[in-house]
Parts: sequence; C-alpha cells; structure tokens
Amino acid sequence: MQQFKIGENLQLKIYNSINEFNPIEWNSQIKLLPFFQSFHYLQHLEHTQKQINFRYILIFENQVLIGSLYLQQLNFDMKNIFQYNSKTKLTLVEEYFSKKQVYLLNLGNVYFTGDTGIISNDISKLHYILPKVFKYADKTFLNKSFAYLSADFSDFNSTIHNSFTSNGFHILHTEPDLYLILKPDWTNFEDYLNSFSSKYRVRAKKVLRESESIQNKILTYNDVLFYKQEIEQLFENVMLNAQFFLSPLNCNFFVQKHEKSDNICQIHGYFLNEKLVGYSNIYICNKIIHVHYIGLDYKINSNYKLYNRMLLDVVKIGIEHKVEKIHFGRTATEIKTTIGAEPSYFKSFLKIRNPIYNTIATYFLKKILPPKFTVRHPFKLNY
Repeated sequence: MQQFKIGENLQLKIYNSINEFNPIEWNSQIKLLPFFQSFHYLQHLEHTQKQINFRYILIFENQVLIGSLYLQQLNFDMKNIFQYNSKTKLTLVEEYFSKKQVYLLNLGNVYFTGDTGIISNDISKLHYILPKVFKYADKTFLNKSFAYLSADFSDFNSTIHNSFTSNGFHILHTEPDLYLILKPDWTNFEDYLNSFSSKYRVRAKKVLRESESIQNKILTYNDVLFYKQEIEQLFENVMLNAQFFLSPLNCNFFVQKHEKSDNICQIHGYFLNEKLVGYSNIYICNKIIHVHYIGLDYKINSNYKLYNRMLLDVVKIGIEHKVEKIHFGRTATEIKTTIGAEPSYFKSFLKIRNPIYNTIATYFLKKILPPKFTVRHPFKLNY
C-alpha cells in the first residue's frame, strides 16, 4: 500500500490487489453495492484477467473515508480509437498515433459497460478529485501510462465535465448504453409482443419463426468446461467485429465464474443441430438484468437471426423473473431499439500524459465519433 496527500485535507491509500482488503469491509462501504463492484466479483476479475494491472484507491478527507475507486492499466492498441472514424482517411499525425501500442490507465471496469469504478455514499464529493487521482495511481506502476481514460459519465453531468476538461482531459463520445424498461402489465411474453405496432410485431415473430430450430439451454459448469474452446471462438468473433474495445477478455472468466456461482449469473447456450453457435452471459440482480457478454457464429446469425433471437429471449427471461429493466449494454444500437430499448448517452474523458501529444490530440479526437444509427420506436402510441 502506498499513501499520497492532495492538499491539506485529502489522503489517498493505493492498493495493488483487492485481496489486500477484508471482503466484509469492502462490501460494507455503501448500503447496497452493485454486484459488479462487490469484493468477489472484482476478485474474480482480477484472478482471471492477468493481462491487466489493477489498483484500488481509498480517499480520505480529514481522515474520514469518503469514497473508493478502482483503476485498470492495460496494454492498448491505439488503432481501436480510430476505428470509430474508419471511413475517413487518416492524416499523417493520426497514422502515427494509430500505430502505437501503449499503456492506458482506465478508471472503472473495461469489461462492464456503465461501471464508473466509483464507490461512495456521496459521489459529488469526489467530482473535483477524479482527474487528479490518475497521476498518483500511475506512480505505483512499473510501466508509466501513455494516457488516462475515465469511465462513462452521463452526458448531462456538467460538474464532471468541467472537472475533467479544466484538468486537460478531452471529451471522448462513446456509443450509448441501451436499457429496456419492462411494463408492469407485461405478465407474459405475448403481452410484450402485443404492445408492438403491427410492423415490429410481425418482425419479432419472423425472428422467432426463423430461429425456432435453434435451442436455448442454460449452460452448467460442466457444459462451460466442455464447450470452453467454442465459447472462446464465438467471443473472439464478436471482438473482431466490434467497432471499439479496450481489452480482450480471457475466457477463463466464464469457467471460473460458473464454478463459484453466486446464483445471479446465467450463461445461455444456443445450439443448432447440437452444435454451440452462440451464447449470452447475463446477470439477474436487484430486479435488473445485465447482458454482460455474447458470442456468435456470424454465418448462423445471417441465416437464422440468432442475435435478434437472443435479445428477445432476454426480454422473455426478464418478464419471467419480474425484473424492472434490462441493461443491454453498448453496440448494435439500432437493432436493440427495434425491441424497445432506449439509448442513454454518455461521454468519457481522455488525457495523454505527454503535454505536446495531448495538445495535438485536441484536433483529431473531435473527429472520432461512434457510428451513426436511427432510433426505432416499436411500441404502439399509447405505450
């Protein structure tokens, strides 16, 4: 553990591993800690993702704990940023940056959309501190970071916006996060389909009809072990098809998560002629479903509308479990809106540690935008 002072009143204690904490003490920081910020989830992530360096920070004001943060340092391929702007020819400067592989220090969890990496009973107390903690955390790594990246924050949070931009960070617009709010009168899946306008109801039923030969089965621990190689390949398919990702996921995540199941995690396998052709990893917790990861055979997807079927199955599961909303995450925004999901807009903040590079970045980061999409409105007017 290393300690740093910020001004007269603030102190940081920085730890290299979640295992340096007592599980009960970590989980008791706030009354209801989301599962993805719990000790056991973070411990599992740290244990399976050896390619990433983790840091955990306790922030004290006048010796009173006011919040905790976690950061992840990863080896990042800069070309992933420029893929957002792949249709535009890169300038010489952009070409130079796109070829760099660098250490990136990220606030939050690169593997869970919407996780800010902040734990506090009053997050507003931390707003002005957040941009400053990167340089202190970076001092604890053997390899210094090329750039700092914040987690996603609401597009409407002006305090956060001002705090980061006044400290030399640039705005990085990201794809929206998608949520579906389930209506109380959807007592079964047919109720949900009947809430669609005719066009989208016909479309959804066509997906179900074209994919009916594909079986959905909840995978057991032994199933995950047996199909581990297929799971890795299906996940890699999605990563290769993604517009943007920060770090590949070691698929031991699925095996060991299932081995130490906390009864909120389900992996749904999709089989065609007894062959695994897709899967979705979901968490059901506190009346919310989080769609965490998926894997796909894209040839099967083209012929059987597999991805659309997966999305509809998650809605069916949500209705059966009487959840209040479904968190679908990023990517495939337009497809997700066809089943009723609504986009929530966020932005991240990026700073290159070298002042000259950071100044240059001002010009090309403005051009890097997520893919355009059309928001669909599938529900009848009275919904």
